[in-house]
Amino acid sequence: MTGEELVVQLDELTRLGHQLTGAATELFRLAGQAQQAAVEPALLAATPLDPIGVVRTVAEIEVAVAGPHGLLASAALLGVDATTLAAAVVEYAAADALKAVPGEAVSAAARLADVTVAAVAPYAEDGLRRVDRWRLIHQDHLPPPLADAVATAHGIVLATVVREVAAVLPEGPGSAAPTQPSPPAAGDVPAATVGDYLRRVDELYAHPGCVGIVTISGPQPGYVVLLPGVEGSPSKPYPQDLYGAALAAERRDTAYSGAVHEALDAAGVPVGAAVMLVGHSQGGIVAMNLAGDGRFNGTRCRVTHVLTAGSPISTKPVAPGAATRVLSLENRSDIVTHLDVDRPTLRPPSGPPKVERGRTVYTFNRQTWDVIGNHDVGGTYAPVAGSAPPSATASERAAAAAANERFRADPGVASYLDSAQPYLDGSPVSSRYFQLRDRAPAGAPAVPAPRSGD
Repeated sequence: MTGEELVVQLDELTRLGHQLTGAATELFRLAGQAQQAAVEPALLAATPLDPIGVVRTVAEIEVAVAGPHGLLASAALLGVDATTLAAAVVEYAAADALKAVPGEAVSAAARLADVTVAAVAPYAEDGLRRVDRWRLIHQDHLPPPLADAVATAHGIVLATVVREVAAVLPEGPGSAAPTQPSPPAAGDVPAATVGDYLRRVDELYAHPGCVGIVTISGPQPGYVVLLPGVEGSPSKPYPQDLYGAALAAERRDTAYSGAVHEALDAAGVPVGAAVMLVGHSQGGIVAMNLAGDGRFNGTRCRVTHVLTAGSPISTKPVAPGAATRVLSLENRSDIVTHLDVDRPTLRPPSGPPKVERGRTVYTFNRQTWDVIGNHDVGGTYAPVAGSAPPSATASERAAAAAANERFRADPGVASYLDSAQPYLDGSPVSSRYFQLRDRAPAGAPAVPAPRSGD
């Protein structure tokens, strides 16, 4: 098969994908119209005259819309097929791109990653937003198995694509250098809730490539490492980008984790110190990679607690023998938390979750009807954990307080919070910030070796 024939074939597959997307969209539009018909005033007004007939009509409409072979089921399957086809086109094109330059594998891999992300991004954004529109239409009417499929299908496709990229993507060892964000992020105010730490992570997004280390000078000294997620796409000189996220999902050793090692050394964190890792999205994945690495957790320091928000970490265990407590916050409407659903997890495929000692997964549902909003650490996750946005209205603060009350009432959460009190007891704190890079700049000074603990 010639290159020209391949291009034509891929174009045809792409065109077919667009046709499938159009068909899915039309079926969803029809489903919405059908559900509107079920609540038409004229139909409801006929209830006193023929109640049985009206009930039968509404039931038939619901079956046609939300039944196993209804409009929503058909539309969802078409939509998944369209996105899967788009991913297949990218994968085939990627394979040919690598074969075209066998003598330049590294540069080809970098170019391939750029092409892959550029090709998938429109499908990803459109597909993820369509998931929210689908939910808006079906809400409580879609059968649970299909609702779960809709919620995770795009996550599976995207995870598969980024996994292929991660397999060939070159990456540096990671480096960290002290910096001072301007204006300073968070400041030196003690955290009263774990949500306050998530709020600090949120503030770091205004300073791309930065992480924070909070030193707690209390009766039980400790350190809190603040790890934000993706801040640049697809590739930036720092590890908090789409490539870095793909690698963190697949590997334990990444530029991000290596840079955190350097940041602890540069901050003067002693060997064996008690450390709490707080991460959002990619930052949560990296937190679990570090907690699962015996060279870090139990050797370089003691990771006593991990707090993650919006991070797909169900496949990430802590290091053997470690007494690390893990609390994972997952918004069911956040598509990112579904990115690990096609891999073997720490939980069984059905039935109640497997209880891993010291690990709590707290799930809630906040639907903003926006993909970014559902994943936002400041607007979605921090309020549940006890930190409402500074600009929140009275009603928003009341809603956040109610959500936090449910959060604290969860037995697993309550146990975690009780054990984390040394990080929340109001002791004086000081914060330092570090600029991460995939590779150290030329001429950068060496980071001093960590000092031994007392």
